[in-house]
Amino acid sequence: MRYAVKIPRKIRAYRLGDKSKAELELIREGAIKPLSGERYELFSQEAVNGRGEIALKGDCFKVDTVEGRHFPYPNKKAYFEKHHRQLYEDYYETVNSPVGVWQFGDDMCNEVKFLLENGKMTINEQNEYGYFNAELWAPP
Repeated sequence: MRYAVKIPRKIRAYRLGDKSKAELELIREGAIKPLSGERYELFSQEAVNGRGEIALKGDCFKVDTVEGRHFPYPNKKAYFEKHHRQLYEDYYETVNSPVGVWQFGDDMCNEVKFLLENGKMTINEQNEYGYFNAELWAPP
């Protein structure tokens, strides 16, 4: 198996419960809903049936913006700290580890087999730039 490492990129993220300007704005918009105790419900693009993802005070969140709407998505504190390095204020750089990469001709892994068998991935042998096409999640 081959391995690849994503190029580190700069992102913005915020800690829940810090009452940052971004957190307060998203609470006003209804994209973050404070719950009892130190819990929050965040309505990311993956929110379904009016239910968001539950996160705790101290967890971090990033924000996707689509057509002017904000979609916060949480990262558990330990996960975020392992995969991000703070540059300054609310700016971070991703810390990436090598991941296995499947290429045509490699032994079939379970993930690729699942995608192919369920019609979520197609292989177009006629197009070297669009060789793979995979639907990993539905559009919002």
